[in-house]
Amino acid sequence: MKREQSPKRISEALGVMLISVLMMLFLSSFITGGMEAHGAGALILKIFLKIFTFGSPILAVAACARRGTYHLPQMNKTFSGYQTLLIVISSIGSIVCIQLLYGSVFPMTISDLGITANTPALTLVLLFFAHAVAPAILEEILFRGVLMRALTIFRGLLAILISSLAFALMHVSLYAFPMVFMCGFILGAAYLSTGSVFATIIIHFSCNAFWFFSALLNAEAPAIALPVMQGLFGVCILMLSAGLPLLKQTFRTIFDEDDVREFVPSSKFWSFPMAVFIAMALAAN
Repeated sequence: MKREQSPKRISEALGVMLISVLMMLFLSSFITGGMEAHGAGALILKIFLKIFTFGSPILAVAACARRGTYHLPQMNKTFSGYQTLLIVISSIGSIVCIQLLYGSVFPMTISDLGITANTPALTLVLLFFAHAVAPAILEEILFRGVLMRALTIFRGLLAILISSLAFALMHVSLYAFPMVFMCGFILGAAYLSTGSVFATIIIHFSCNAFWFFSALLNAEAPAIALPVMQGLFGVCILMLSAGLPLLKQTFRTIFDEDDVREFVPSSKFWSFPMAVFIAMALAAN
């Protein structure tokens, strides 16, 4: 593969991948639209469809990588293990603070998980897997481990911005778009700094789990839910501060100031499939 052809082919492949995921999300919504939203059967079907929707392109990219069709760039680990832990803690605190503040202004962006005091244990387990476990693993592998990693040939900042844009557009919510984009940017910065998709899975899962257990607390003990949430907000502020000593180094990583690699010009990013995906996703939002 000639070097000048590689960026265009990568952009085309990523665009096709994102279009397929978007179309499968619409198909999944159509299939489950007439079902009881929080029934056990509907949840099992939603989990299966989510695994298929996000898992299929991930497996396709893995197969292409094994055949040598595409080579995903190597991710550099800028921080040590201890510093990575601080980045994870700080990222969790940052995202939860953003979600709490944004949700207080736009309550419609807070998902109703359908948890009540009478929700069966099996349904709770399925809800936890559907809303906390599966999205964290599948979305991080796709948006950070595949999409963002492939885009790092164009520089780190562009990789973060495009992966965050795709991440936000895939949630198909105009009200939630700014919040999801900011959360995606933090996840992208964490991935670029740590070089580990496992770290971003932990961040994503922790934030999802926070909202699941807050919904559970609100259903089981509504009298103490508000004070507990206020206390957790204070804890998240402290968690956010854990990453402040690493902020300068993180920015240097985002803007590639210490990277000696030769980057592909950003102008070579655009391709017809990528433009089609962005147009379709914007229309859907």
